Amino acid sequence: MASLGRELDREGMVDLVVDLCTRYPIRSVEDPLAEDDWAGWALLAERLPGDVQLLGDDLLATNAARLDRAIDDDAVTAALVKPNQAGTVTRTLDVLERARADGVATVVSARSGETCDSTIADLAVGTDAGQLKVGSLARSERLAKYNRLLGVVHRSGTELGQRRRSSDERFRSLVSSGRSRRSGDTTETNRCCDESDTTGPG
Repeated sequence: MASLGRELDREGMVDLVVDLCTRYPIRSVEDPLAEDDWAGWALLAERLPGDVQLLGDDLLATNAARLDRAIDDDAVTAALVKPNQAGTVTRTLDVLERARADGVATVVSARSGETCDSTIADLAVGTDAGQLKVGSLARSERLAKYNRLLGVVHRSGTELGQRRRSSDERFRSLVSSGRSRRSGDTTETNRCCDESDTTGPG
């Protein structure tokens, strides 16, 4: 909080995040606390508004053991899953399956330094992850993933809106008894930086 000239302890940071999520239409919060502040994460998960997703990235590091601890501590309601952080598809699938088994939403994610390979888009759709994080459309390696999603929809002949409930409905379903353990929403699965794929369905 140096930019605001403030120093916050664990409780102060939790208060700040809860206040922001209460006053503004925030639906997902990623890594708001230190990666080893397990008690702080559990406190924030308990206090966040019911329709806000608490997403663990650095806290979990696409690691099954850390995910298990987060589940035991009720520290997250969603897990960011990075295949190239897990190292293998097998480990990635293990994290996705463990999260789903305990009602933790999953967000398949790219990392910095990506290429135009769009495999993670297929992974997100094939595992019904519900959400895919690849960033803005500013660069071709990101656009490739979105194009892959459009390609899947085009081939299946099914519109994204028909395959899923609205994102707002899915986020609202995140909470059960004051904290969420339900899935979020979002995109569905392209080929690469191929101009022929950028037109999408139709």
